[in-house]
Amino acid sequence: MKVTHRYSLENFKLFVKPFERVINTITLAGGRFIFVGGCVRDVLLNESPKDADAEVYGIPLSKLKQALELVDIVSEVGKKFGVLKLKNYPIDISLPRLDTKTGPGHKGFSVKVDYSIPFRQAAKRRDLTINAIGFDPVKNEILDPYEGVRDLNKRILRAVDSKTFVEDPLRGLRVAQFASRFFMDPHKSLLFLCQTLDITELPHERIFEEIRKLLLLGKQPSKGFLFLKEAKLLEQFCPWLAHLSESRWSHTLLALDQAVTVRPTEEDTALVFMLSVMCSALDPADTRSYLKSCVMKEKLKGSVSLILEKGHLILEAQRVANKADLFWIGRELHKTGLSWRDLLLFLKTMNPKALWVTDLCEQVFATGASNPKNLEPVITGDHLIKKGLRPGKEFNDLLNRCLKIQYEQGITNADRILEEIL
Repeated sequence: MKVTHRYSLENFKLFVKPFERVINTITLAGGRFIFVGGCVRDVLLNESPKDADAEVYGIPLSKLKQALELVDIVSEVGKKFGVLKLKNYPIDISLPRLDTKTGPGHKGFSVKVDYSIPFRQAAKRRDLTINAIGFDPVKNEILDPYEGVRDLNKRILRAVDSKTFVEDPLRGLRVAQFASRFFMDPHKSLLFLCQTLDITELPHERIFEEIRKLLLLGKQPSKGFLFLKEAKLLEQFCPWLAHLSESRWSHTLLALDQAVTVRPTEEDTALVFMLSVMCSALDPADTRSYLKSCVMKEKLKGSVSLILEKGHLILEAQRVANKADLFWIGRELHKTGLSWRDLLLFLKTMNPKALWVTDLCEQVFATGASNPKNLEPVITGDHLIKKGLRPGKEFNDLLNRCLKIQYEQGITNADRILEEIL
């Protein structure tokens, strides 16, 4: 999908307004306030940043902190980076810094904070040109030493510096995420750089965090996954997906892009849904292996496995055998915090043109199998105790028989069910 944009400095006026008091206070203290990073990129893309990052040039950290304390309550985080947070403003403010590679991984850097360096030198540590753009709100001026605005207009992802880019292997995953989120194409030179990266040295949680963003924020996930495969990064953290047959791979990409159009708004639900689609072509054992490496709640991993298990059974049969099965499946889903809506969304995404999926939707809602109240057992342990029975193996067997009668015969009267088993 080709997407173009036109940016206007008017967009920055709206973005800057909530921070005017902060900017004016720093300026009066002798500092130069510059918005940096993703917030500048997002404003240029006509999007609304949820928060902001800024660098202050010309004054030391002590003076910066003293000035900010006139505005709000200040807390210092990441002391070696010199980052200041304000209680009532969604912004991180820091001094410009220089990063030097000293060891493996994304944390193997020494950091030198230096408020006297020019913006161009400070921006050189950024990964991509689109993230190396600054905005000076006092001069109403865009600072673009690496032609990031040009690359935004051309929808190209390009490294700021080829030597420093490869020092942090996490950047290869960020490229995939940005390609997916902003409909952008990595430059050939960037692809070559990413093909040299070893992401196996990264912690699992950092890898999964970038994939999570790709799945939850991506507008065209296929773009990101195609890049990951071409850059030989996918095989390093999910070889089962990288080695799918061409037909299964193509279907997975199509399904991921289809999934974006119906992606739930609640984060955990959306993550379960998108991961289920991502793993839909994998064997169950391979899915378990991949999920094991994902740093997420165990409950969510179980939800993905259940959606895939039930989803594949239904996709293969193209139906649910009988009314009772609708309730049994609904009960299993409900136990893990899911519902029939989640499973039907997966089925519709995997087979969007299938009429039988539409029929199944109507069947589920017509029978009431989607209503959690209808899934609850009519007969509980209290009913059996009142009949003189004691808890034990036979006790549990009787409860299961009661639930079977309830689901299979549609009986919801407690006395009638008890008559059937006693």
